[in-house]
Amino acid sequence: MPVMLAGGPGRAKPKAAPKTRFKSRPRSCKGLCELMFRPLERPKMKRLAIAILVATACGTSAVAQDAGQIASVKAGKSCADCNLFQADLSYSDLSGKTFAGARLRQSELSLATADSTNFSRTDLSIANLYGVRATGANFARANLERAILVGGYFSSANFTGANLADTNLSGAELAGARGLTQAQLSKACGDAETTLPRGLTVPACK
Repeated sequence: MPVMLAGGPGRAKPKAAPKTRFKSRPRSCKGLCELMFRPLERPKMKRLAIAILVATACGTSAVAQDAGQIASVKAGKSCADCNLFQADLSYSDLSGKTFAGARLRQSELSLATADSTNFSRTDLSIANLYGVRATGANFARANLERAILVGGYFSSANFTGANLADTNLSGAELAGARGLTQAQLSKACGDAETTLPRGLTVPACK
């Protein structure tokens, strides 16, 4: 007996499934903005979510750092309250300058000279201060969380109220530093080469 194939006599040929059209994903902030304001009926919550996405994508890079301010510092200028995120200031002479309240997070300050420099209230978290010389520098209320101060020289530097959580003080010379407390140092770490004011100790780095 012959087999009746699909589409043969007496049977309608099945229709192909409709193709779903996906809108291309916007690749830029402009594309996201056009998507948000396209005249389509969207629930308010979806429009709000897109607005937040646009703000995140377009705004993050704008506040990451200020190239002009970084160039000014490299030219020898002070820069209080500046945005110096990830600035490379290694080997620089920053002596006598003020960076009070500046954002120096993840900055590179290795082997820089910062005698009598004002870093009060400065965000130096995750910054590299390897081998820095900061005689008489002011780190009062600075955020040095997870910063590297390995081999640094900090005679007469002021650390009053500074955040030293997870700060690496290995080999740092802090014997003449001012404002250090055991509570601060207990959150940091160092090694046998770390020198501290009399009566203070620091846990060994792991």
